[in-house]
Amino acid sequence: MFRRFRSAWIVPLCLAGLACGAPQVVLDRSRSWVESDKAAVKIDISGSWESVQSYFAGGWGPGQFQQTDGKVIGSLGPYNVEGRVVGNKVRMMIYSGRQVYTAELALKGDTLSGIAYLNTLPDDPNAYKAPVELRRVKNP
Repeated sequence: MFRRFRSAWIVPLCLAGLACGAPQVVLDRSRSWVESDKAAVKIDISGSWESVQSYFAGGWGPGQFQQTDGKVIGSLGPYNVEGRVVGNKVRMMIYSGRQVYTAELALKGDTLSGIAYLNTLPDDPNAYKAPVELRRVKNP
């Protein structure tokens, strides 16, 4: 009886992605994508950033990034960030809980902008896309 009851819950949980490691698979694929391009580092995005739109109006919230060589870690609103600078761009994995965005952002002046893709890589034509536009916060 217990086996039948337990297996009755495993299949629906797997289909919902709750018990089969779906977020880890997305995180692993995203990390591999972030690390796949090894172009020379040409920019430094360390410091404080703010979303052009407010968080409550669909923006990402404030960002804080730390860059060591080409590796980037930090936060963006409620999300953790891991990334790599590739030439004049940065590839990012923006994640929290079950949501994982991958993004490639270009730096123009004091603005980082691009598109983030939910739970997939940028080559997926059916991906949910969210714009990202961040402005560097100038220290007084």
